[in-house]
Amino acid sequence: TEVITFNQQIRNFESRTLPELRSLLGKDLSSYLSRSIFAINTGGNDFACSCFDGTACYLPEFTEELLGRFTQQLK
Repeated sequence: TEVITFNQQIRNFESRTLPELRSLLGKDLSSYLSRSIFAINTGGNDFACSCFDGTACYLPEFTEELLGRFTQQLK
């Protein structure tokens, strides 16, 4: 299974999905997006690849780091 990073998913949304939505919705795009709900499922691969691969991982610190990165990505 190919893992696509969250940063790449954001770039894909900006370069592929938004232009398609603009062509479909035109000037109504902002209004449409402001009423939309985005569901995001992320972090599972980060934990699996980083904490459960046999290397030492302090879970509270790792979780805090992931949350910090995720917060920045959503801005």
